[in-house]
Amino acid sequence: MKVEMLEPQLRHNRVRSDRLLRRKRQVLPLVIVLGPILVLLVPEDSRGAMVVALLAAAGGAFGYIEMRGILIFRQDLRERRERHSSGSTGEVKPGDVLELNAPDGVIYAQYLGMHPVYGDAIAVCPVKHTNPVSVDPALFRAGYVTFYPATVAVARGLATVVAHLPSPGLCVALVHAMDEKWQRGSSKDPRERS
Repeated sequence: MKVEMLEPQLRHNRVRSDRLLRRKRQVLPLVIVLGPILVLLVPEDSRGAMVVALLAAAGGAFGYIEMRGILIFRQDLRERRERHSSGSTGEVKPGDVLELNAPDGVIYAQYLGMHPVYGDAIAVCPVKHTNPVSVDPALFRAGYVTFYPATVAVARGLATVVAHLPSPGLCVALVHAMDEKWQRGSSKDPRERS
């Protein structure tokens, strides 16, 4: 199993996991540097016992850190299952503001509605934020519209509904422009399935 698959997906659990990883990176150099120094300072007749004690302490520290990481991951799984089973997270209504976690920040999107052919339409804030921000209509003023499976993302815990704003609705002009583009580029109507 790949290590990337064991990373928590919910933001607060990812923060705890990252803090634990930093702790692990702090302990390793201490063991590498202080271990040989302590062994050299101890008299020869008790060096064997000192080496065993150092290895046991280092193993215990790393074991504790690994166990905490597993517990954080299990808590993350449990919370995502609870969100999914509650049913409230899978329901996305036009106007809902979604928070999508990215590796280096947070992306905000507003659910506009469902297009019969292209699926869920969202308005995306063009700026990636490093921390959560207060949600207001000005956040999406300079944004763009795209299609993204928002209902599925919320149901699976990849996105979270954080607020609700008045929905501008699925822009009729955008829908007609997309349909005309498809009809000009192809003699076949995109709504017809073969």
